[in-house]
Amino acid sequence: EQFWQPDFKINYNFASKHQLIGHWGLYDSDLLEWRIANQPELPNYHEFAKVKNQHIGLQEIWTISSTMVNELRGGISRVGRVRVPFLHDKNYARDVFGISGTVGDVDPIGYSVPQIQITGFSTVNPAGPQPRTDGNWMIVDTVSIQKRNHALKFGGDVFRQYMNLIVISAQAGTFQFTGFNTGNAFADFLLGTPFTASRAFPLGPLSMHPNKWTSNWFAQDSWKVRRDLTLDLGVRFEFTRPMDEKWARWSSFDPDLGGGK
Repeated sequence: EQFWQPDFKINYNFASKHQLIGHWGLYDSDLLEWRIANQPELPNYHEFAKVKNQHIGLQEIWTISSTMVNELRGGISRVGRVRVPFLHDKNYARDVFGISGTVGDVDPIGYSVPQIQITGFSTVNPAGPQPRTDGNWMIVDTVSIQKRNHALKFGGDVFRQYMNLIVISAQAGTFQFTGFNTGNAFADFLLGTPFTASRAFPLGPLSMHPNKWTSNWFAQDSWKVRRDLTLDLGVRFEFTRPMDEKWARWSSFDPDLGGGK
């Protein structure tokens, strides 16, 4: 595994009442995942993976007066996670093994070798491609006011989370050799007579774009009634929308639809 991880931070007072704080970071890694690929004993059957995480944030502190301060913060984070079979430079299922009707016929993301299971031997198990991007952004604003024996604070935040992902299993076909035909699993493999064979062909879009919004607002008062008595009063409102999909492509199984028939 090799990775690169730079981080930067800056503090800048651009006016007597304004302070700006910013940061940026990156994590970029390339690796081969032997365990995820079912610990293959054959070369070139690992999983190639890449992880790239970036984040940036800004904070502005405005001292409005000696008793009032406004703090505005915002940030964006993005994580890219790619996992594809090591052999994905061409459509091996069709061009090498002569297997048509797989994901690779309609999208290069499905380029791979078939999954081969031979009873008593290690499985040639190229896992499905799993490229995905997870990201979010947030804006937060808080006002603090000191008024005699009251410490007031109010504000809110808006948060958005989104994903772009593809998850396919055995996209180049699966063949299971158990010895059902000859009594010897490896002999079945040499003869090309599997016990089961299956293909995964996309019947719709390969990608999904789930997203979610949340919003939170609050107001509070720390009231020092006397030297030995302080009351903390507050109210908070939280709103979270259900998970949605960018193109409204959600679906679920309803056993009661159509009278359950």
